[in-house]
Amino acid sequence: MAETPPGGDKVNWNSWHDFWVMGGYAFYVWGSYAATLLLIIAEIALLKMRRLSAVRSLRQNTNTQVS
Repeated sequence: MAETPPGGDKVNWNSWHDFWVMGGYAFYVWGSYAATLLLIIAEIALLKMRRLSAVRSLRQNTNTQVS
């Protein structure tokens, strides 16, 4: 039989419902995942907007210098 690690219990779910509820910590666990995902999506969107702004600025500066 497998030993339980010191200071912790063996993680074993009997059903998908047990997995999704996470032993009563589902709100914290899934909320953390949702917040992280939201922040990653926001970061990607902000990076794309900054890149687009930089490209526009470079094009505008290049057109101004050529004229």
